[in-house]
Amino acid sequence: MIENFQIFDKKLLLLYILDTANKPLTTDQIAQLVSKVDDMNYFDICEYLDTLRKNEFIKLELIDSVQVHSLTDNGKKTLEELLELIPGLDLYKLKKLISNNIGEIKKNYEVGTSILPLKDGQCKVNCYIKDSNEDIFNIMLYTGNKEDAKNISKNWQEKYLEMQEYILKKLAEE
Repeated sequence: MIENFQIFDKKLLLLYILDTANKPLTTDQIAQLVSKVDDMNYFDICEYLDTLRKNEFIKLELIDSVQVHSLTDNGKKTLEELLELIPGLDLYKLKKLISNNIGEIKKNYEVGTSILPLKDGQCKVNCYIKDSNEDIFNIMLYTGNKEDAKNISKNWQEKYLEMQEYILKKLAEE
């Protein structure tokens, strides 16, 4: 019985992490956050996430070709009802820990663009993917106007994985 209660606590912890993060998270990101709080291993995390998904407390989505987990309405409602089972002090520490570490996780893998206006309305657009502050993909483009620069930036944010794959495939062809 105690073992089942521990499993219940761990599933509740996963729901709380997804709720507090305020953004969908990959399994790896969840595991990074859990490792700061609990000694749950990666395979248990995957099993618990799968159970939560099957019971419709969380959903698994594909965003920018990356699988991420997020709470369903049912998961949020259940979490609200069961939140009192986490002692208040632990809840405060847990929320603080998640808030402090979510920024680190976000920095570990960052996709972005920067637009630098040039003379005559032209712009320089830098599209990048960083992993732990190290560029893993970086491409610089020049545009004739600000509108094109904004479109490139928007499209990069939405389709960076397929664009990166396409560019690398074309560059690697013989």
